Amino acid sequence: MERHRVLPSGFGYLQFSEWTIGTAYRALGAIDEMKGTRGLVIDLRNNPGGAAQAVNMLLEKFFAKRTEMGQVLTRSGKPVSLFFGMIEIIKLKRVVDGNPDAYRGPVAILVNAGSASASELFAGTLQAAGRAAIVGQPSCGCLLGFLGYAHVPGGGELAYSEVGFVLANGKRIEGEGVIPDDAVPLSLADLRASRDRTLEEAQARLAAMPPSDK
Repeated sequence: MERHRVLPSGFGYLQFSEWTIGTAYRALGAIDEMKGTRGLVIDLRNNPGGAAQAVNMLLEKFFAKRTEMGQVLTRSGKPVSLFFGMIEIIKLKRVVDGNPDAYRGPVAILVNAGSASASELFAGTLQAAGRAAIVGQPSCGCLLGFLGYAHVPGGGELAYSEVGFVLANGKRIEGEGVIPDDAVPLSLADLRASRDRTLEEAQARLAAMPPSDK
């Protein structure tokens, strides 16, 4: 599920519920539609994650210049590859090449305890690169990748971590989560009033942020 709109404040708003290639294409189209907005809110609350490839597709949309995003850790110390190493599908160095059509406005990303995996990778990467402010509550802290399932006795299957991520600032999200720049605790009063204080704080943060020079 993906939805987007321009808020009364003039900022763009984008929300999607999972990281799939199809959703990434729809999100890219939404960003193009809202390219003229003076800032963008990306709502990843309760988004449990998905494909790292979808994350990479969206990251390219926020950097006009080639930018290093951090490193990938594997059990073997080698890139994840196919065909006996001929094709690298996960490189050890994470880099975006830069997109001349990148979105240049300030970005705020909303997260909570239900933001996990690929959502944490996207939010943490943009935060570490100084490209986005994070607003809300700390995320899940469960950013590790697996490449398949191992069969276990009894007919079950086990997914075990094979890929870790180190962000551009040297931080690892696993076990800690993405820590908001602006923490907005949940309150019973806001829930009863159907007030989205996190979204309000994100818009206030955007109003004080300059356009990107990345």
